Amino acid sequence: MPYPLPDAPLILVVDDDPDIATLVGHRMRRVGYRTSVADDGLKALRAIGEERPDLVLLDIGMPNLDGKAVARILQSAGADAPSVIFVTAHTGADDRMDGIHLGAVDYITKPFDTADLLARVESALQLRRG
Repeated sequence: MPYPLPDAPLILVVDDDPDIATLVGHRMRRVGYRTSVADDGLKALRAIGEERPDLVLLDIGMPNLDGKAVARILQSAGADAPSVIFVTAHTGADDRMDGIHLGAVDYITKPFDTADLLARVESALQLRRG
Protein backbone atom coordinates (compact mmCIF):
# COMPACT_ATOMS: atom_id res chain seq x y z
CA MET A 1 0.00 0.00 0.00
CA PRO A 2 1.40 3.47 -0.86
CA TYR A 3 2.10 5.77 2.02
CA PRO A 4 2.48 9.53 2.07
CA LEU A 5 5.97 10.79 1.35
CA PRO A 6 7.11 13.99 3.06
CA ASP A 7 6.84 15.93 -0.20
CA ALA A 8 3.46 14.46 -1.22
CA PRO A 9 0.64 16.98 -1.74
CA LEU A 10 -1.19 17.93 1.45
CA ILE A 11 -4.98 17.72 1.34
CA LEU A 12 -7.07 19.40 4.03
CA VAL A 13 -10.38 17.60 4.56
CA VAL A 14 -12.96 19.97 6.08
CA ASP A 15 -16.16 18.27 7.20
CA ASP A 16 -18.12 18.31 10.45
CA ASP A 17 -19.15 14.66 9.93
CA PRO A 18 -16.33 12.62 11.48
CA ASP A 19 -17.25 9.50 9.48
CA ILE A 20 -16.85 11.33 6.17
CA ALA A 21 -13.66 13.09 7.27
CA THR A 22 -12.17 9.74 8.37
CA LEU A 23 -13.20 7.96 5.17
CA VAL A 24 -11.88 10.68 2.87
CA GLY A 25 -8.65 11.07 4.84
CA HIS A 26 -8.04 7.32 4.78
CA ARG A 27 -8.66 7.09 1.01
CA MET A 28 -6.31 10.00 0.32
CA ARG A 29 -3.53 8.49 2.44
CA ARG A 30 -3.97 5.09 0.78
CA VAL A 31 -3.01 6.59 -2.56
CA GLY A 32 -0.09 8.53 -1.13
CA TYR A 33 -1.36 11.99 -0.16
CA ARG A 34 -0.69 13.63 3.18
CA THR A 35 -3.87 14.73 4.96
CA SER A 36 -5.09 17.04 7.65
CA VAL A 37 -8.63 17.39 9.00
CA ALA A 38 -10.73 20.28 10.31
CA ASP A 39 -14.33 20.00 11.49
CA ASP A 40 -15.45 23.61 11.01
CA GLY A 41 -14.61 26.66 8.94
CA LEU A 42 -12.63 28.50 11.61
CA LYS A 43 -10.38 25.50 12.19
CA ALA A 44 -10.02 25.15 8.42
CA LEU A 45 -8.75 28.72 8.07
CA ARG A 46 -6.32 28.18 10.92
CA ALA A 47 -5.05 24.95 9.33
CA ILE A 48 -4.70 26.64 5.93
CA GLY A 49 -2.60 29.39 7.47
CA GLU A 50 -0.39 27.01 9.43
CA GLU A 51 -0.11 23.99 7.13
CA ARG A 52 -0.40 25.52 3.64
CA PRO A 53 -2.33 22.63 2.00
CA ASP A 54 -2.26 22.13 -1.75
CA LEU A 55 -5.97 21.30 -1.89
CA VAL A 56 -8.97 21.74 0.40
CA LEU A 57 -11.94 19.36 0.25
CA LEU A 58 -14.58 21.62 1.74
CA ASP A 59 -18.07 20.90 3.04
CA ILE A 60 -20.59 23.75 2.93
CA GLY A 61 -22.86 23.12 5.93
CA MET A 62 -20.65 23.40 9.02
CA PRO A 63 -20.74 25.13 12.40
CA ASN A 64 -18.99 28.43 13.22
CA LEU A 65 -18.14 29.37 9.63
CA ASP A 66 -19.67 27.61 6.62
CA GLY A 67 -17.78 26.44 3.57
CA LYS A 68 -18.98 29.28 1.36
CA ALA A 69 -17.59 31.83 3.82
CA VAL A 70 -14.27 29.96 3.91
CA ALA A 71 -14.17 29.96 0.10
CA ARG A 72 -14.88 33.72 0.00
CA ILE A 73 -11.95 34.34 2.35
CA LEU A 74 -9.67 32.09 0.31
CA GLN A 75 -10.76 33.73 -2.93
CA SER A 76 -9.66 37.10 -1.55
CA ALA A 77 -6.18 35.62 -0.90
CA GLY A 78 -5.68 35.17 -4.65
CA ALA A 79 -2.98 32.90 -6.04
CA ASP A 80 -1.60 32.08 -2.58
CA ALA A 81 -4.79 30.22 -1.66
CA PRO A 82 -5.04 26.46 -2.03
CA SER A 83 -7.35 24.95 -4.63
CA VAL A 84 -10.82 24.07 -3.35
CA ILE A 85 -13.19 21.25 -4.19
CA PHE A 86 -16.57 21.45 -2.50
CA VAL A 87 -17.72 18.06 -1.19
CA THR A 88 -21.21 18.66 0.12
CA ALA A 89 -24.79 17.53 0.49
CA HIS A 90 -25.95 20.84 -1.05
CA THR A 91 -27.15 19.55 -4.41
CA GLY A 92 -28.99 22.55 -5.86
CA ALA A 93 -27.95 24.19 -9.11
CA ASP A 94 -27.63 27.55 -7.31
CA ASP A 95 -25.25 25.97 -4.79
CA ARG A 96 -23.13 24.52 -7.59
CA MET A 97 -22.97 27.88 -9.35
CA ASP A 98 -22.10 29.63 -6.07
CA GLY A 99 -19.29 27.13 -5.54
CA ILE A 100 -17.78 27.77 -8.95
CA HIS A 101 -18.17 31.55 -8.58
CA LEU A 102 -16.37 31.29 -5.23
CA GLY A 103 -13.35 29.86 -7.02
CA ALA A 104 -13.80 26.14 -6.47
CA VAL A 105 -12.19 23.97 -9.13
CA ASP A 106 -14.86 21.30 -8.70
CA TYR A 107 -18.11 20.53 -6.86
CA ILE A 108 -18.96 17.00 -5.69
CA THR A 109 -22.24 16.07 -4.04
CA LYS A 110 -22.72 13.54 -1.26
CA PRO A 111 -23.03 10.66 -1.38
CA PHE A 112 -20.01 10.37 -3.65
CA ASP A 113 -18.01 7.58 -5.21
CA THR A 114 -14.49 7.56 -3.74
CA ALA A 115 -12.91 6.61 -7.08
CA ASP A 116 -14.57 9.67 -8.64
CA LEU A 117 -13.36 11.84 -5.76
CA LEU A 118 -9.80 10.56 -6.19
CA ALA A 119 -9.88 11.28 -9.93
CA ARG A 120 -11.08 14.83 -9.32
CA VAL A 121 -8.45 15.38 -6.63
CA GLU A 122 -5.71 14.28 -9.01
CA SER A 123 -7.10 16.53 -11.73
CA ALA A 124 -7.22 19.53 -9.38
CA LEU A 125 -3.64 18.91 -8.24
CA GLN A 126 -2.45 18.61 -11.85
CA LEU A 127 -4.12 21.93 -12.71
CA ARG A 128 -2.40 23.54 -9.73
CA ARG A 129 1.01 22.19 -10.77
CA GLY A 130 0.56 23.06 -14.43
